[in-house]
Formats: sequence, C-alpha cells, structure tokens
Amino acid sequence: MSLVSVPCDTCRACCKGPWFVKLMPWEKEKHGGVDVIPKKDNGDCIHLVDAGCALFGKPERPHVCRMFDCRDKVNEWNARGRPQLDEGLAAVIW
Repeated sequence: MSLVSVPCDTCRACCKGPWFVKLMPWEKEKHGGVDVIPKKDNGDCIHLVDAGCALFGKPERPHVCRMFDCRDKVNEWNARGRPQLDEGLAAVIW
C-alpha cells in the first residue's frame, strides 16, 4: 500500500479536527502503550507544532495519519463550504 500524497500546504485541519487518531496494535509501544494519540487542552493533536506535524517523515508517525486523505471530503466541503476551525473548542464549524 502506497502513502497518500495530499497537497496540505498550511491547512492542518486533520490535526485539529474533532476526531481521534487510533493507533494500530504494532504502533502502541512506540507511543507509550496508548490506544489513541492524546490531544492538547485545545483539542489539537499533541504532535502538532507551528511548523506542522512533528512526526511527519518519521517512522513513528501513525499509520492512520500517513493514509489519511482529506480529499474524500471535497464533495461535502463543496456542498457546505470548507470547514472553519474554532480554536477555542477545536471543533469543526460548518
């Protein structure tokens, strides 16, 4: 299975969305034994830094993050508009 190439630019909606990153069984040990990547108090992924994902390009980047392709949401976004992120609530607002 090949990695997905998504032209993210500075979007980072996937790191700020209301979803959780569930780790594959073989990844848990690399992430302290947790099932899900923790979030910051503001709802962002704990690996999101100013420059983007701190794990991008590293072997410990979760499989689900490597394979996530937001372009499957394009039709929904085109119908309802691209979601805006409420930074205080870290929720997607349409």
